[in-house]
Amino acid sequence: MPQPLRISLILGALLVLAACGGAGSNPFSFEGRTPFGPISSDEAELVAAQFDSLSGQVLGISASPEGVVPTVGAATFTGMAQIVVTPQATAQAMTLTGDAVINADFAGPFFAARMDDFAGADMSGSTVRLDGELRVDDARIGAGTEASSDVTGTFRGKLLGDDIEIDAGGAFAGVLRGNPTAAVSFSGVDSTALYNGEAATISLSGVAQE
Repeated sequence: MPQPLRISLILGALLVLAACGGAGSNPFSFEGRTPFGPISSDEAELVAAQFDSLSGQVLGISASPEGVVPTVGAATFTGMAQIVVTPQATAQAMTLTGDAVINADFAGPFFAARMDDFAGADMSGSTVRLDGELRVDDARIGAGTEASSDVTGTFRGKLLGDDIEIDAGGAFAGVLRGNPTAAVSFSGVDSTALYNGEAATISLSGVAQE
């Protein structure tokens, strides 16, 4: 079986997806695995380490200055997202890492994102891979008084696995980075979640490159 997770993170090595493309071209995807199928603890640890590495690369790039963010055309960014879910009843956190594909329509200026193939350790410490996705469909680039590099909107979605159901949503904030613009970082703000129907808190963060 191919081991796409073992592709090393090198700045600029991420593949560019077509605007209508899917996670199949993302070097960090779990493509080929059956939904709800098991992953090894080594794979789960590796993908979490890759997220940390990519985050360090992207967050080291300054926000795109005024006048640099394009006002025409479009771009697709691929990378990773991570959520930390903490049910209020147990206060025990579960960290899951997955793929992120982002489409920016600079002429709109609109911004959409899809985050899926989340994997990590569940509350018992067993490794899991979840079906479903988190989506951003209504974000705007440089809206209102925001800087031209700022992205604002909302995210929503559901993730499902064996005995796991996470329903999450909240405000979404991003920053376009680079001169020229070539990367984006994002996070969930004031986010809420249900974990198997019970109240939970969730944090969302992600990074991607063109």
